[in-house]
Amino acid sequence: MRRPAMLLAALLTSCAASALAQGEERFQLGVRGNVITAGGEPANDILSFGLFARFRLTESWLLGVAVDQAEYDFEVPTRVLGLVQPPEVIDAIVSSTILSALIEREHGGSASSLVFFWGGGLGVALLEVDDAAGPLAGGGTFDITTDASSEVIASGFAGLRWRPGSRFFLELAGRVDHHLSEWDVEDRVSGRTGTTDDYTGYGAHLGLGFRF
Repeated sequence: MRRPAMLLAALLTSCAASALAQGEERFQLGVRGNVITAGGEPANDILSFGLFARFRLTESWLLGVAVDQAEYDFEVPTRVLGLVQPPEVIDAIVSSTILSALIEREHGGSASSLVFFWGGGLGVALLEVDDAAGPLAGGGTFDITTDASSEVIASGFAGLRWRPGSRFFLELAGRVDHHLSEWDVEDRVSGRTGTTDDYTGYGAHLGLGFRF
């Protein structure tokens, strides 16, 4: 699962080293943290951390790629099947590697210290969902397995980027992520099956980067 993220990280590092050696200044490389909130099915909060790289096509337009690693809760998977847990519920853990392609427009010029930017992206999330087992309210038990296909994520974002005079920059952006997904859920005890599908998350990312 983590091999695509490691390969992309190695590629970004190689590109950065090559560009620095040639003295170019059309690239951006950085790290970011993402906080996304959703409606609770399948998730409430999705926290991730990753790397990004961008290439300046023109004074205003940039193309980029990103790789993010997330771990979050599949909230109350029994709810998808109409089963009820006791007050202390058991969630399933989700691990996700997200590979994204991005396009971005800047307003303010590449030499400005503060610029507004907006853009969009398309990503693929490679998912692993742990099993969840425990007691049911009123007696009995559940043992749930989830088959989550890869998600396609369409994103839109807008924010501000601050360049304090050096090659480093700090950025903050709000974002909307729409997940095209299909998670098939099965309880091995009762034989019940169910599906949870597309959902939308809202949040922000905070990034620290370097221009070269």
